[in-house]
Amino acid sequence: MDLIIDGGATTYKYIIFKNDKQYDQGVSEGANFMHGIDQVHFDSIKEKSKIRNIYLFGAGIREEDDNSALISHIKKSFKNTKSVYVNNDLEIVALAFSDVKDCIVGIIGTGSNAARAKKGQLKEKIIAGGYMLGDQGSGFKLGKKVLQYYIENQFTKKEEALFKKQYGYDKLSLVSAIYEAENHKRFVASFSRFLNELDHKTRKKLLNREFYKYFRNVSKQIKGSERLEYNFVGSVANVYEDALRHAAYEQDIKINRIIKSPFERIDTIYGYIKTNFQKRK
Repeated sequence: MDLIIDGGATTYKYIIFKNDKQYDQGVSEGANFMHGIDQVHFDSIKEKSKIRNIYLFGAGIREEDDNSALISHIKKSFKNTKSVYVNNDLEIVALAFSDVKDCIVGIIGTGSNAARAKKGQLKEKIIAGGYMLGDQGSGFKLGKKVLQYYIENQFTKKEEALFKKQYGYDKLSLVSAIYEAENHKRFVASFSRFLNELDHKTRKKLLNREFYKYFRNVSKQIKGSERLEYNFVGSVANVYEDALRHAAYEQDIKINRIIKSPFERIDTIYGYIKTNFQKRK
């Protein structure tokens, strides 16, 4: 059996292949692997003893780092595995669009990232910066803006009443909740959904500003990126597709496809892995 994991900061999804056909799949709570492996578990995955090859693409994993501790951690859960491959979550996006000759692949979900990809291979990656220094356009940055609007009395009375009804926080308790949250990034990002409750003008302004920052950051780090088509993966890119396409249009940037999960193109991903990864053994 082959196991493919798409590990996001909020959730990780997995698909198991048996005899080259999809056998099982599921979703579990995610983690940013940069924050350590102690929060990474695989309890929801069944038949661990039968899995031979594992391909984990996770947020915060860097190919240039020493990932031996993570690989050892994985092998403890999958006793009979023959091989474990780990890399960052941008690579699985590149694999999802490996049928494209040359493009920019982007993630806009809880966090954000981008790279240039050629036929499934990552060529140039931006320094994403994380939620402290980067993550432009992400759920975290949008959620943070929503919370700032609430704290700074920029909501209308109707919006403020609705926010309190939905989440139950007054302003002081909200600040405490943020600092007490087990995962600050995930907690703040969850409030990005409230954008849909804001008036059209405010929502448009917030989305356009953040997506503009995203494209500007990519163009400054990857020379010539504005001449390539973008392909996106991620919950925020998917939910706010119209706003993302509008921001791109205003900067003369073309977007090809936007999908919520790389697994929407799992056949392309698995075909690439079978052809290009497993022959390396």
